[in-house]
Amino acid sequence: MQGYIVSFQNNLLKVSLAGSDLHSKKKVKGSITDTALITEELGQLLLDEFGPDPTKLPLNFLISPADIHLNFLTIDKNAGGVELYDLAREKLVSQGLNIESLYFSYQKIAPFVYQLVAIKKEILDAYLQIVNEMGFELRSIVPWVLLLPKYISKSGEPAIFVLDNGEHKYLALSELGGIYHLGPLDQTKVSGELEELIQKLSVYQRNTPITNIYTFNIPDLKLSKKYNVKVIGFEDVHTLVENEVTDEALLNSQVNLLNLLPRPEPEKRISPLMYVGGVAAAALLVLGILWLAKVNGESVDQLTQETTETTSATITEVTESTESTVSVPVEEEQAEETTPVELNRAYLRIRVENGTNVGGLAGRTRDHLVEAGYEVVSIGDAEESDHVTTVISFTPANAIYKDLLVSDLDELFGDIEVQENLNEELGYDVLIIAGSDDG
Repeated sequence: MQGYIVSFQNNLLKVSLAGSDLHSKKKVKGSITDTALITEELGQLLLDEFGPDPTKLPLNFLISPADIHLNFLTIDKNAGGVELYDLAREKLVSQGLNIESLYFSYQKIAPFVYQLVAIKKEILDAYLQIVNEMGFELRSIVPWVLLLPKYISKSGEPAIFVLDNGEHKYLALSELGGIYHLGPLDQTKVSGELEELIQKLSVYQRNTPITNIYTFNIPDLKLSKKYNVKVIGFEDVHTLVENEVTDEALLNSQVNLLNLLPRPEPEKRISPLMYVGGVAAAALLVLGILWLAKVNGESVDQLTQETTETTSATITEVTESTESTVSVPVEEEQAEETTPVELNRAYLRIRVENGTNVGGLAGRTRDHLVEAGYEVVSIGDAEESDHVTTVISFTPANAIYKDLLVSDLDELFGDIEVQENLNEELGYDVLIIAGSDDG
């Protein structure tokens, strides 16, 4: 699926279209929190590059390293019940960060290791406000630094990245497919000082030094021969991430902050009961009308007058439909057998872990679930690899799905155990630890 890729850093607002050579950019004096200004400038860029009636493709925002904090949370397997939320708070506070100004969460990427991501509240709020004002679909908010490990390797090999985003230079340490350190680099450092810093970081909490160094927008970095320096050969971050932001598996992973971080307000997710979501669609239609009127200089009243009756009719119809779907009169319920509800598989956020030594089991399980209509946010290895029984753990609020999910997995796994005690703060609704008699 195509979509627009949008970035704003160093006062440069840029839009490109995934899968094409089309792009547009403009210097804008302001910050991303100037939502009215950015909305107007972004709308104008779309009009200039993609015509007077740009297709409303989804928006994918790239987050600058300056606006996020990345670390690892590591747990001692013998420590007993560790509260990850408290551990995350302690980590951020230890770095001098104000917890009240951040949204943060974490996602398991390996046994006893979690990727911690934090973003400034005002930044995430601004992106959501821009999308609301424009009436476009928001598909992803991606810290592009988190995509770098996926660019160099799928095996999660350790590496150090030296980056220049046009405004500042950064150093990032990577392992297990994640980023466990991200920090600004003093612009005045010369090669000798930089190598000394890299040397210190390469052995940080490691027995074997990191020797793979990757540079982005720094083509002339010179280090001693003990380092293997490679240049990431893309001219900008849009080119770097273009193929990634259209990848469904990635968009459903923790790299997309929409899956990982809490919203500024409680998330209005689709009910587990299937019913038409036309009220939201009608609201987006109105937002789209307002945006088109704004960028084309037309009267908002003129445009909205033509659609008021249609929109009102849609909202009325959907409201009535929703009420009739979820509200059953007592007399009718007593008079006839209750009709089973149809659950929406796409509502669940599922993580799959391989609990065996069978290679690719988690991936095959993910593919099976996605084909059935579920959302799999991530896969990985379980802490133990001797599972014979497949264990499915639900958050209590989503236990209503247990019969449906067990039925959908019946052809893959014979012996399935169901639990209803999954921590609701993990960022997913269901954890599947795949077992096998052949494990």
